[in-house]
Amino acid sequence: CKGGRLMSKVFLFDLDGTLCKSRKKIKEDMINILCRANKGVEIGILTGSDLDFLKEQCEELFVKLSYSNKVYAMACNGTKSFEVTKKNDHPEYKLIKEESIETFLGAEDFSDLMKELIFMQADLVTKYLIPLTGNFITCRGSTINWCPIGRGANDKQREFFIKSDKDLGIRAEQIRLLKEFIKEADINLVANIAGDTSFDLYPEGWDKTYAMQFFPNREVFFWGDRMHPDGNDYTMHLLLKDASFAIKDPEDTANSVKKLLDSLSL
Repeated sequence: CKGGRLMSKVFLFDLDGTLCKSRKKIKEDMINILCRANKGVEIGILTGSDLDFLKEQCEELFVKLSYSNKVYAMACNGTKSFEVTKKNDHPEYKLIKEESIETFLGAEDFSDLMKELIFMQADLVTKYLIPLTGNFITCRGSTINWCPIGRGANDKQREFFIKSDKDLGIRAEQIRLLKEFIKEADINLVANIAGDTSFDLYPEGWDKTYAMQFFPNREVFFWGDRMHPDGNDYTMHLLLKDASFAIKDPEDTANSVKKLLDSLSL
């Protein structure tokens, strides 16, 4: 409370595994809950994915929201952030701020990093039998995503990798190697396990807490399914503590949001 007035509230959500299954659209029951929430609070989708994925998965949500309070599409951990509005039943995206990892690192360090990821991809596929679908390394402007099976993997291929990763610890080994390279090369980067199949790399401070700069004098709540160390929601948990909710799946998110809305009488 400031100056006798209640602080505005913001509900921020991770996307894959939190609001929907990985790479799937948000379902109707979750849309209804978020529409209810938006009548009383600002809503933001805060994901490591780029805007194209966010639009694809959240299109119906952005059409149905009332926009009684502000709505945000926060791609690449918030380093590519947009305010969403609606005109003639079509969402419109107004850029708030965008960063560039290549500019931040400089051409030489950026090139060295990309070469190392290519070498690590080649080494990984000699050790493990996994699906390979292409588009393994993606520069999203402010972050780099490395997906060993490729971004075009279908559900069956993703499920195969997820099981292999769980059984063999593929990503646990690779994240250790990534961090060793970053330390030895003295590159100012953070590497995290992202979603079910990939890794995100970005400069120190460009994790999801980056988005908090857009919400001064607001009470922020956050939901995510990767709040363990090396998970890409963990820094939000460290920052927000009890205002962060570690959830297991979209159904768990729905129950948590409804419980908070009831407690806030919204």
